[in-house]
Amino acid sequence: MNDSPRKFSIEEPIPPWQRVHDFKSLAENSPDAIIRFDRNLCFIYANPAIKIITGILAENLIGTKLSDLGLSSHYYQLWKTEINKVFKSKKSLSFQSDFKTLHKRTMYYHALLVPELGADGSVEYVLCTLRNITDLKKAEQSLKKNQDRTQILLNSIPDTLFVLDRNGFILDYQESKNTFPFFPPINLQNRNIKDVLPLIASKIMHYFDQAVTTNTMQFFEFQTTVNSITYYCEGRITASNENDFVLIIRDISELKQMQQHLTRFDRLHLVGEMAASIGHEIRNPMTTVRGFLQMFSKKSAFQNYKELVELMVTEIDDANRIISKFISLAKNKSLTLESHNLNTLISSLLPLLQADAIIANKKISTQLESIPDFEMDDKEISQLILNIARNGLEAMFPRTELVIRTYVEQNRIVLAIKDQGIGISPEDLDKLATPFFTTKEDQLGLGLAICYNIAARHQAEIVFDTSPLGTTFYVKFKLP
Repeated sequence: MNDSPRKFSIEEPIPPWQRVHDFKSLAENSPDAIIRFDRNLCFIYANPAIKIITGILAENLIGTKLSDLGLSSHYYQLWKTEINKVFKSKKSLSFQSDFKTLHKRTMYYHALLVPELGADGSVEYVLCTLRNITDLKKAEQSLKKNQDRTQILLNSIPDTLFVLDRNGFILDYQESKNTFPFFPPINLQNRNIKDVLPLIASKIMHYFDQAVTTNTMQFFEFQTTVNSITYYCEGRITASNENDFVLIIRDISELKQMQQHLTRFDRLHLVGEMAASIGHEIRNPMTTVRGFLQMFSKKSAFQNYKELVELMVTEIDDANRIISKFISLAKNKSLTLESHNLNTLISSLLPLLQADAIIANKKISTQLESIPDFEMDDKEISQLILNIARNGLEAMFPRTELVIRTYVEQNRIVLAIKDQGIGISPEDLDKLATPFFTTKEDQLGLGLAICYNIAARHQAEIVFDTSPLGTTFYVKFKLP
């Protein structure tokens, strides 16, 4: 008797017993769990792999119902719903879910549910194949965490990044957390850099060629103006091949402003130090001359020249005041720091300023909020207030008002002096703190330069807003 398996030809139909034998052979050796349910959600068949998921041997599972497994309400309803969908629709479906094994480990699986039709064409059973995708899911979760961390890093970078092809088309990009206002508010992907940065597109492509040729990162700077605000930017280009490159754009406006402030202060200090070094040498002979002139004015022999002598004394005093202004710019000028309240200082200066305002048919008002005392050189801060306030009064027309405010904002004590003049012209904005810059014929142009220097030595900051309706200077002191 020949016991070898019988082979069937292609033309000969495979009998049912052979199909059952082949199914069991495949199912019993499958690494995937395979289950067959009837309409009562009873286990009709389960292969050995089911033990990995349920912890129950396949032979002990057959004949029990899905509800007998002690599943949570969520998992039971999930399986009941999906199986019934197949019975009703006669269509296969698949889904993914997680599952807590008997060992309390989380397992992820992909379930494929296939209808098995009976002789009458109705669904008799639903065959379920469960594939363990735990490793795949963990890899996906790990990849997502890495992507999230990378995105967090990218979002924290103060740069805008572009990936472009050699024709200048944007393949991908990452906007800065502070979006540049000169980028159009649209999706930039697949657009050409000429549409995004038309003024520097040719420069970008030039530096791309340089990056490819030299195999080094290329640096360049550019500036652009939006709504009367000038933005300074730095561009970096690196190319790993000849087909695409990375463009990094960083806003360096604050750095440029800081450099301008440092340059301005260096000029102030240079003038001040020169003045301090020669001021005393000039003052000594001037003091001698002034003394003799005062003595001559009292002698009868000079009575006919008394008015001329007094004029010379006045001119010497004016020259002495100019020298004092120069010396006040000195970097190493000593400060006498004592605790004072800015409101008290303003109140003491107010009668003097109001006198100036009344003469010019102008008004001064104050809005002084409660602020703490802080260390200051009261003489220098008084000079700063007088200089800025008088500049404001001089910029105003009659019957207008100057407002002096104090308040606390973001851990700073703020002195705000607002005038109702015509504002500062755009071409003068960068020159305000420059020594000897003035728009007035009879002034030296040291007033604001001295104010900036006083603020710097008090570790304060001066900023301003200007428009055709007036200018507001803000002096911001650090809270003690």
